This record gives sequence, structure tokens and C-alpha cells, in this order.
Amino acid sequence: YYAQQQYPQAVAAFQQVIERTPQGAKAPDALLKMAAALKQMGQTDRAEQALQALRQRYPDSAAAKKSLNN
Repeated sequence: YYAQQQYPQAVAAFQQVIERTPQGAKAPDALLKMAAALKQMGQTDRAEQALQALRQRYPDSAAAKKSLNN
């Protein structure tokens, strides 16, 4: 969905990944990409909340490190 610029659907899909497998390897990346989709939708506050959640839940992940560069 994200690649097709269908951001609301992308956010929903990323949310499902986070909820279904919070300890899974894909959860940090899902949060990072969800934040990017929210930014594309103009929802910067929600995007920032997603990035904060990423940094709190998965501080040592590659996705958290990438989020600091954005």
C-alpha cells in the first residue's frame, strides 16, 4: 500500500503487524514506515507519536537509529 501511495491502508496494515507481533522482527520497521505514511497524510503529530513509540519500545533496532536521522 505504501509504495502505491495508499497511505491510510498502509497505516492500517502496519498497525496490524505491530499489534499481532509486537516482539517480531518486523515491528520496528512497521512503526517507522507507519510514521512515514502518517507524515505523507499530513498527520505529523501521529507520526511523531509513532516515532516516539519506536524509540521507546525498540531502542536498539536499526529502525530506531534510522528514525533519529529523519
